Order: sequence, then C-alpha cells, then structure tokens
Amino acid sequence: MQAELPPRTNQTPTATQRFAVFVMIALGVAVAALPFLPPITRHPHQHYQFDRRTTQLRSLSQGLLIYAENHRDNFPDQNEWQDVLVSTGLIEAGIVISPLSEGEEASYFLAPNRGNSMDPTELMLYENPKHDPKGVLVAFMDGRVELVDHDVFEQLLAVLRNQE
Repeated sequence: MQAELPPRTNQTPTATQRFAVFVMIALGVAVAALPFLPPITRHPHQHYQFDRRTTQLRSLSQGLLIYAENHRDNFPDQNEWQDVLVSTGLIEAGIVISPLSEGEEASYFLAPNRGNSMDPTELMLYENPKHDPKGVLVAFMDGRVELVDHDVFEQLLAVLRNQE
C-alpha cells in the first residue's frame, strides 16, 4: 500500500528560502559589478603600499623641517641628512627605505641645496624616481606630499638646480 501524499496547496516560501534567494541575487549583482569597482577596492595592497610610502615621505619631510627650525632654517648636508635625522632622534632608521626599494639603491633624496629658502611651493624631498613608473613621490616645503608626473618632477628639480 502506498502512502498518499497530502494534497498540494499554494505554499509560500519560508523566510529561509527567501533569504537564500536574496543572497544569491546579491552575489550575482556583486560579481557583475566587479569590473566597475574603483581600483582601490580591486588592488588594496597597492593602495596600502602607496599610503605607506606617502606616510614615510611625510615623516621624513617633517623631520627635516624640525631640524631646519632648530638650525636657523638650514638643512643637513645632502649626503648625510638621513644619518643626521636618525642620530638626532627626529626619525627612525627604518623609514629611510621605501617599500619599493630594491637592494642597496637610495630610496629618498634631499632636493639640491637652496640655501635657507623656506618657499612653501618648493621641492624639499623626493623618492627615487626609478621606483614608480606613474610618477615621483615628492614632498614640498609646506608639508604636502604628492605623486607628480616624471616630466613635472624634472621641471621642479631644474628650477632648484638653476638657483644653485
């Protein structure tokens, strides 16, 4: 003898079934939208690395500005500035190496000697131009840190070299 099935009625989906359908639709929409998301959400490691580089350059420039303030607006020697800032306790030794640095090459450079000019629009410090094909990370005398195009960087550097 076969058991009889109860007669079929018009059943409404349970809350669990509705939730499962909602999740599947939401996932489908998210996957479909993936190509349109901004690069920051697709490449979080690159964004983190850029933030770290920017923070390091800003810390170095602040150390230089504090040093200059304590030394009649004079910066340390171009060849010794990193050692001077570390030995005076203005920066930690680890931040003088960029996350993009490969091997023994220098990571950051003090712009050419400009006397004791404190022009806020003037280039003060920059990351090794070889590090990033998109541009050069630079710090200005007013504390701004920006990624500038390689051509713009060369122009900024040329202005300082012409003042020497």
